[in-house]
Amino acid sequence: MTKDQKDTIGMYMMFSAGIIMNFVPVIEAQLLGFVMIVVALIGAYLYKAKSKLDSLTYNHMTYLTGTIWISSFLLLIGMIIAVTWVYQLGDHAMIMNVVTGVNNGVLFTQDELETVMRNYIQRNMTLLITATGTTLGPGLIYIIYRVTNGMRLAVRGDRFDKPARWL
Repeated sequence: MTKDQKDTIGMYMMFSAGIIMNFVPVIEAQLLGFVMIVVALIGAYLYKAKSKLDSLTYNHMTYLTGTIWISSFLLLIGMIIAVTWVYQLGDHAMIMNVVTGVNNGVLFTQDELETVMRNYIQRNMTLLITATGTTLGPGLIYIIYRVTNGMRLAVRGDRFDKPARWL
């Protein structure tokens, strides 16, 4: 395996690990995942800048940066739609009771607020899962497709015919 292949595969792995870390329900892991994605993006641009136009690294880094930007756009649109969907159809009575209480000077404890959040999620679970899966699913499928396709070609030492295309 050449150095170009190792560098390219390493960048795909960094990006993939960052995406996976964002599914861990711990804020520190999600922050680490975000940092890994940003490092993968910056690293891809740096590798691309140092590579020759006809090199494997340049080709794949063009593909990877496109993957990161396009998937970010798709996920952003998905999040906006999901939030709108949940806002329109969700049962927000529990949260509104807390807001009313705060407006009337009531101080809630951390435990009370966590209980309200758990109950809110439980009451709206079907809607949250449906909205999230439907709106974010396409972006995640896009990431999986692009990364597996890129890794497959990188392992073989092959290049993309048109690395800047969307699919």
